[in-house]
Amino acid sequence: MAEKQTEYITQLSAHFEESGLESKIIDGVGGWQFGDTLMSLVPVTDTGENVLLQVAMARYSDDLFFINIYSTIVTETKNDTPELREMLNAFSAVCPVGAFGVIGKEVYHKYTLLFEDEDEVDFLVFETVRALSAISFIISANFKDITEGFLG
Repeated sequence: MAEKQTEYITQLSAHFEESGLESKIIDGVGGWQFGDTLMSLVPVTDTGENVLLQVAMARYSDDLFFINIYSTIVTETKNDTPELREMLNAFSAVCPVGAFGVIGKEVYHKYTLLFEDEDEVDFLVFETVRALSAISFIISANFKDITEGFLG
């Protein structure tokens, strides 16, 4: 599985580079993921605002694994109120892909893909890129409300 994970992260990084996005592969540090994490700043608005994207694998069972897609929208909130958290909960309730949340002072969007060990790397990359397209659209549609609210 480690070989597949390395090939997946390498191919996904190459896809990012071909799309004009810089990416960095961070060595695995244990915890929920295994192997490496791909990180990239991804533009989500026409005016160039970015989110920090992290993609990593995590084991689910003997024959299934997750690909976690974690997008940091706000790195340090300046205005965190119950009303803003309710707004995020409302976005999450109708969000067709993933969910929004707050951890500490970070506002994020998280989505998880589930795959079988036998799935080919090309398929994993294709499905990840397809999910990233939808996630980018969703974050972009809500970006202004989220950032203006939490950044004050």
